[in-house]
Amino acid sequence: IGGEPGAAAAPPGGASSPASARVLPDKEFDLPSLRAMNANVLMAFDRVELGSLFALPLQPLKTHLTLQDGKLRLDKLVARTADGNVAGDVSLDGTGKIALWEADLRWSGVKLEEWLKQPRASGPPYVLGSLVGRASLKGQGRSTAQILGSLDGVVTTSLRNGRVSHLVIEAAGLDIAQALGVLIKGDTLLPVSCALADMQATKGVLRPRALVVDTGDSTLWADGSVSLKDETLDLRVVVTPKDFSPLTLRTPLFVKGPFKDPRISVEKGPLARKLGGAVLLALINPLAALVPLLDRGGGEAGADNCAQLLERARQAARDKAQAPPGGKP
Repeated sequence: IGGEPGAAAAPPGGASSPASARVLPDKEFDLPSLRAMNANVLMAFDRVELGSLFALPLQPLKTHLTLQDGKLRLDKLVARTADGNVAGDVSLDGTGKIALWEADLRWSGVKLEEWLKQPRASGPPYVLGSLVGRASLKGQGRSTAQILGSLDGVVTTSLRNGRVSHLVIEAAGLDIAQALGVLIKGDTLLPVSCALADMQATKGVLRPRALVVDTGDSTLWADGSVSLKDETLDLRVVVTPKDFSPLTLRTPLFVKGPFKDPRISVEKGPLARKLGGAVLLALINPLAALVPLLDRGGGEAGADNCAQLLERARQAARDKAQAPPGGKP
């Protein structure tokens, strides 16, 4: 009673709607208004909010906006956030019932410790460093959430001058004694020599073709999926010791659940002891194609470090394949 025609009824007993667990913006676009006018404007925004996952907005943002017969383009878009830059082109075709969205974006120097919300009671952020990368994506829908939930394309990004929480590395590696020691003595930050992600988006699901974080302590490899449609994570993380000893690959972890409240669990049972080399091979093969494409300019060692990491991982996989069944470290 009193609601909009066709609106869904409220859940009984005052229960919250399932949409309340979502974090991506779901307000629908006003496409009829988009088709009702034409424009050609140089625009400057002091502040553009990005949503609840981010601690900082785009501030400022400048672009050349053109709107012609329901087709909106943002050309030569330039923005700043967290001491970094974002640039590219974005278009939205609103001529139909569902908007068609396309973007080619590049970013550099975006400080993760300032940009992302990383809530913790005390200690340093979980991850620090500057993001560099590019995204070429397409999607469709009546809202931002629907467009993200239909994405197709590629996202490639790397972390420069990175550092990551020692506690995160030890917990991921299941070194419980050392992780407890970190909790008692206080967390520290480990330098990151290689951190990169190459993600393929298909119908709103991002799957890592290569996802690795290498520190002086351990190396984290990940595969699985990130569903922007359902706003859920389904990732597997494998931690290898720095020396890549083939018989000491650690038990994989799972990171699953909604964006708002993900859960971490340990792979259990006999399968966990059999994964080792096969998992590592599956994770390093995509990295082989990505390393030659990394920017080696600017005197940074990131690309060389990733190349060295790849060679060590390949050797570990070969050693694991040659090791006798049931061998001991």
